[in-house]
Amino acid sequence: MNRETIKSFILFVLVGLSFLLSYILWSYQPKYEMFYDASYVNEVDVGGKENSKQELIQPSYIIFHREDEILGFASPVDQQELFKEITSWSLSNLSVASASGEPIRQWEHYVEVIFPTPLPVNLLANLFTIEDEEELPLWHFDRIFIFAEENTELLNVKIVSQDESEQLVATIEKARAYQIINRYDENHAQLQTYLEVPFGTRQIYIPDDVDKMTKKTLVANLIEPELFTNVLFSNPSLVKPNQREVFYTDGQRGMRVQQEGRYLEFINPIETSVKTLSADDLLERSVNHINEHKGWFNEYHLESLYVTRGEVNYRLHYEGRPVFNFSNLTLITQVWRDQELYQYHRSLLYIGHLLNVTDTELPSGVEIIQTIQQAEDFAPDQITDIQIGYLFNYIDEAHSITLEPAWFMRYENSWLKVPLMNNGANSEGIRGD
Repeated sequence: MNRETIKSFILFVLVGLSFLLSYILWSYQPKYEMFYDASYVNEVDVGGKENSKQELIQPSYIIFHREDEILGFASPVDQQELFKEITSWSLSNLSVASASGEPIRQWEHYVEVIFPTPLPVNLLANLFTIEDEEELPLWHFDRIFIFAEENTELLNVKIVSQDESEQLVATIEKARAYQIINRYDENHAQLQTYLEVPFGTRQIYIPDDVDKMTKKTLVANLIEPELFTNVLFSNPSLVKPNQREVFYTDGQRGMRVQQEGRYLEFINPIETSVKTLSADDLLERSVNHINEHKGWFNEYHLESLYVTRGEVNYRLHYEGRPVFNFSNLTLITQVWRDQELYQYHRSLLYIGHLLNVTDTELPSGVEIIQTIQQAEDFAPDQITDIQIGYLFNYIDEAHSITLEPAWFMRYENSWLKVPLMNNGANSEGIRGD
């Protein structure tokens, strides 16, 4: 065999190998599930429950205006029952019209449903059955006004935009709905006198007298933080704990467990576009994500939506009342960037069964208004809300939680315990989460 023949044979073999390698590369299907299993979230259960948006979106107050009288619920549990009934009604004859302020002056009797945060109008479809296919506007609202018409036994609904330039008008054509509102309006044992606060950035109503309440001691239960490695990391097998502190990472994402195992912080330092999610999409993704791992323990309500920074906050409630804590142990916070979870902060504590109670008394609404007006450290016009709630304290030695009734005010976007006046001295206000 001469040299030219050998060269031709070698060239033929090399060309054949080249074709074979090309075929292998083009036909190879890598098994990415070894690195990422898209179904992992659905299989994770951290031990809680799922919640619907209808359960999470609750009003702060439902107020009945009756001529010069203002009435509200003595018990937030009774208020939740009425709101559940209201959201079972159907809205019809929807239309959008111009507005000039809140639509209350022409009515002597009406109901005002007040939410803790502005909501996109699109969320009405999650609260009510909407019979029309009317395209809903894009603005936000934080109050719903309901007016009863005696002649027709209809309920008129008006929802005003935050800038009060537009309103959504609808009707509720259900005899039972009219009868329920009319019954509460005429006389109802569950209602008590409320006061309109003479300051603040918006209309605020608080109860005049406060029934005797109880300080509660309850069992403190703990969620195992390791469960969240399966929730928050795409490949939990790659997650390694840091030996010097309770910190988990897969090399990109990080999960830190703080406060001796009671608080979790997760961050995913992703690079995304500056595109923000709409309010309804943001809430949808947030609720779905927590539902996927059954991450709701106890009772949580939506507290705030910050669309520009993609942030959603849910607050712990007990017996319908908001619960506050110095160390963020009563908040679940998520931050989304584009369509990815960027941050997830939450308490790993949840409330167990009741151990004991102690009677306690709170100042009246009039006393609270006077206290705030006399306090030198606050500008009353910067207050956006005032609530009766519980101060949450964790007792490490007893592995228990105390819930102490108190008045709280939302001041400059933070919740503070209202300072009480003791012997003419203004005690220090306590900052909540």
